[in-house]
Amino acid sequence: MTDFSPQDFNFDEQIELNEIPVKWGGEEYILREASGDAAAKYQNALMASASVKEDGSITSLRGLADAEMLLVHLCIWKGDKNVPLIEVKKWPSRIVSKLYETAKEISEIDRDDSLETLEKKRERLDKLIKEKKEKSDPAKNGQSDSMDGSESQESGDTLGQ
Repeated sequence: MTDFSPQDFNFDEQIELNEIPVKWGGEEYILREASGDAAAKYQNALMASASVKEDGSITSLRGLADAEMLLVHLCIWKGDKNVPLIEVKKWPSRIVSKLYETAKEISEIDRDDSLETLEKKRERLDKLIKEKKEKSDPAKNGQSDSMDGSESQESGDTLGQ
């Protein structure tokens, strides 16, 4: 059995909702990590898209792209409301794809713990930590966001039009 400490379950101190500002079409949105309900709806849609043989092997996937747009719809907010699925379906594929991949990552859905993925997560977390430190230290607010002085959109903080 794994040992757990009471601190492992003190979510007030451990967890802030992951939210990323998104700009598209002159509008501002928030990409927010999936709630438990949103994650379940997405995973149910994935399972419904799979045709499975008796031996458990998948023979086809139908509607997989719909499941991806569903997750984006459940995670993208304008004010206090989800962006309607019909609106998400009208957005360019390259934007929906980036939002989908980012929503999965910040929600820890289909988590891939490969070395490459972990390094990307570490880079993103290092950037977020630096930003938080700069916000708390006004003397550093004028410094660049990246180590080499260039601006980076690698973290997916905003999407331009």
